[in-house]
Amino acid sequence: MELIRFEEIHKHAGIEVSYQFGLIREVSDVKIFLLENDSHNYFIDHAPNILLAIHKHYDLENEWHEYKWSFVAGAAYSEIIIESKHNTPTTITFLNAAVLKPYCSAFKAATYINAILDSRSLQDALLDGYPANLKSSFTEASTTFYLVHTPRHKKYLFHMIKPWYCDLEKFPVVLVNSEKFISYWKQQREPLPQTIFEKLIGKNPSYKSIDCDDEILLSSTVEISLRYSIPATMAENVHFDHENKIRFGDGRHRTVNIANMGAPFIPVQVSNDNLEIFIKAFEF
Repeated sequence: MELIRFEEIHKHAGIEVSYQFGLIREVSDVKIFLLENDSHNYFIDHAPNILLAIHKHYDLENEWHEYKWSFVAGAAYSEIIIESKHNTPTTITFLNAAVLKPYCSAFKAATYINAILDSRSLQDALLDGYPANLKSSFTEASTTFYLVHTPRHKKYLFHMIKPWYCDLEKFPVVLVNSEKFISYWKQQREPLPQTIFEKLIGKNPSYKSIDCDDEILLSSTVEISLRYSIPATMAENVHFDHENKIRFGDGRHRTVNIANMGAPFIPVQVSNDNLEIFIKAFEF
């Protein structure tokens, strides 16, 4: 087993910390092993960036998302599936979501190696010694994260986000082309008729549109966007109103920040009655 170490500045303490994982590579199959409990949250927060770093570490020929990846956290084992579109990674799925649970404590390297050499499956070997009533805790349904590409970010090329609503039939996810979506959003800013303008806000010439808040937001720079972290959930209930203007239930700022960081597409959760038109107008 090979060791790989990541040097980071702790996001809360502000001091330099080190996170270590074990690696076993067999041709196009790469297994990542949790060796330190302190490294668990780091993996959960930065899984695609870790995979990309390991890809560079081995100087692999094919694209990083074309390899078979898996993560082993103590007694839990999960394959990692990366879906892509136009050869661009779009989602990352952990087939066994238990590996993301905090109770999946790290094992020593020797324990993992013994499990690999065991005649049983790796999952069965890892569960050896656990009572029957606990074994089910280390197996859960799959969970999928959507990938946000952030090439202008100072350090991380990817961020993982999930839908706000679990009901994907009512609120499906659309990967909108960043350029098309932001361009349309900017074009919807129309000056108010003077009579309405005077009635609402007087004659102050600094207010020029009914979407003046969007005016400021959409004028933000990359430097401003880089000051903010990307939340763990995507924009939700994105839809067209009766004037065919883009509206949000929540998530306008994160959407602009993601676009400013150079993302080719932005995952958004739309209302179901807007699905077809969003796909036609903006789909990546």
